[in-house]
Amino acid sequence: MAHILVVDDDPDIREILRAHLEDAGHVVDEAGDGEAAIRRLTEQPADLVITDIYMPKLDGLDLMRRIRAFGLRMPIIEITGAMPAIGAEEAQLFSVAAAQGPHRRLRKPILQADLLAAVDELLGAA
Repeated sequence: MAHILVVDDDPDIREILRAHLEDAGHVVDEAGDGEAAIRRLTEQPADLVITDIYMPKLDGLDLMRRIRAFGLRMPIIEITGAMPAIGAEEAQLFSVAAAQGPHRRLRKPILQADLLAAVDELLGAA
């Protein structure tokens, strides 16, 4: 059982991910944006972070930068509903984040089996 922080500005997505993760026995905390996620991480460290990329206030890219800048090396799963083509900045950050710790990207809609396989793989690598 792991403590997982789910960060997404869409409450429906957070609810779906929470249900899948709790069904698998994990403890789940939620944040609606990157700023709230940073506050939660300072209060209660997570074993794994799942974050949307495009959010108001502090987006997922900046959240990942801050997590790594704080020296936190927990695995990160980035989720996005964006088109399959990614921008240069996102591609570069993905490479940097992956080099600094276990990291995966999943595209919405996310299948439960894909989510749980990524979580199991990253928690096993952490």
